[in-house]
Amino acid sequence: MSRRTHTSTNSDSDLRPRRAHAARPAGDANRYEDDRLPRLALIQPVAKTALTPGTVVWAHIPFEETDGYKLRPAVVSHLSGRDVTVYPATTTDKRHRYHRQYRELGDLGSAGLRRATGVELAAITIDVIDVVGVAGALGPDDRAAVLGAGHDADGSGMAEAA
Repeated sequence: MSRRTHTSTNSDSDLRPRRAHAARPAGDANRYEDDRLPRLALIQPVAKTALTPGTVVWAHIPFEETDGYKLRPAVVSHLSGRDVTVYPATTTDKRHRYHRQYRELGDLGSAGLRRATGVELAAITIDVIDVVGVAGALGPDDRAAVLGAGHDADGSGMAEAA
């Protein structure tokens, strides 16, 4: 008889793996239910109070040419109701070719980023639900360079004090 079809009554010689059934505490029933859900299905919105100017967030940034979006870092400029005005950030090399359109971040640690990143000075407006999480905050030098230059570049004339 093969091992696959052989059923043994002696537990010492049974080669089939057995599932250990641990007793679950009564109060932890919901915790085990949540473990079965995929992590991507759990959405926790970012509090509006965390979206202050100079905060670096992870957000769904829409593409310019086509439908769709990409998850990327962005710097919050302004919050008005459900609309969040942000400056998208990128790590691509195109930011070096168009250096007047981007500001390089100097303090990546406080911004919560790991790679060299440039912030685009053209602001876009997204819905608050598109903000996925908070990465960090701009340092004082980066805040003055991005927010001050960004406000002047878009023609609003509202340069913020650093």
